[in-house]
Amino acid sequence: MTATHTLTHVFQRIHLALFPLIRIEFNLSIQQLGIIAAIPPLCQAILYIPAGLLSDRIGSKLMILLSLSIATLGTFLASLAINPSMLILAVSLVYVNITIYHPASYSITTRLFTSQIRPKARARAL
Repeated sequence: MTATHTLTHVFQRIHLALFPLIRIEFNLSIQQLGIIAAIPPLCQAILYIPAGLLSDRIGSKLMILLSLSIATLGTFLASLAINPSMLILAVSLVYVNITIYHPASYSITTRLFTSQIRPKARARAL
């Protein structure tokens, strides 16, 4: 769980650190960079409740696999981005990956650890 949790968050904010390069690459203004920064968290917020419901319906293991698959697709698309729209789609997929991952990971952590050691397990995963 610690490894998958780390992988889901590694790519979440990396695009923000690359904004100076992205700005030059795509010749963007600060406002356009702001849109690139704002749309993925919006997608994430909209999908949190449906992702939790889907996790309950299809199971946490399958949701984690789906999450990692979406993260792979998002990072692959980001590496091929030829315009800002494609970059927004790619980064949004990475954010959706996190949205899908968290409800499933909480479910698995609850099943794997007793209530006495669960806080230690969560602290290690964070």
